[in-house]
Amino acid sequence: MAETKDQIADLLERLRAGELDEESLVAQLEDLAAIGSQNSEDGVSEDESEEPDPDSEAAPDVIAKLDAYRAAEASGAETVAAWAELTGDKTLAGGLRVIAAREAAHAELLETRLTELGGAVEAVVPEWLSKYNAAILNPSASDVDRLGAIVAQFPDPEAAVDRIRDLAAALYEDSLTCELLMSICDDEIATLRWIHEAYAERKKHGRNSSGA
Repeated sequence: MAETKDQIADLLERLRAGELDEESLVAQLEDLAAIGSQNSEDGVSEDESEEPDPDSEAAPDVIAKLDAYRAAEASGAETVAAWAELTGDKTLAGGLRVIAAREAAHAELLETRLTELGGAVEAVVPEWLSKYNAAILNPSASDVDRLGAIVAQFPDPEAAVDRIRDLAAALYEDSLTCELLMSICDDEIATLRWIHEAYAERKKHGRNSSGA
């Protein structure tokens, strides 16, 4: 609509400047009207933004993937927070508390976006992840055991987020969800790098704390 108004204003200005006569003005206005009518028939509105509505209902498979990721992040937050309480290593506990807060924030952000896209919180963590989390919190495990299990599961911090990056790339038209996921990936990489460094340091110096 704004473009059409600008075109009409330009035609009137040219008429006043003597560059157009009235017959030419009428002809060009008729052309503009015909274009507008054709756009309406084709279902194209001049008032429509080229940017898709970020809150329009998402495809069911996208909703399911976001919900599954939300469930995993919430579970991770609970597990890491519990680990922070188990360890007698105060340095490790400090980092774990930050990681738990990140994971909880991710779960909350994903739940909010999920709701905005017309989805509902339904997913539960798969059995393998429940067992994995239980193993992390096994009282007989040491911190090095726990850190080592995560390093073994995610040997490459960058590659660990490939699936989330792929999902974000597939949602490029939904810029809000895309950037949300990419920002979460940055957090995940930072978390895994910290865990790799914590593991390497404790292996090197023989620090094998478990309980307080």
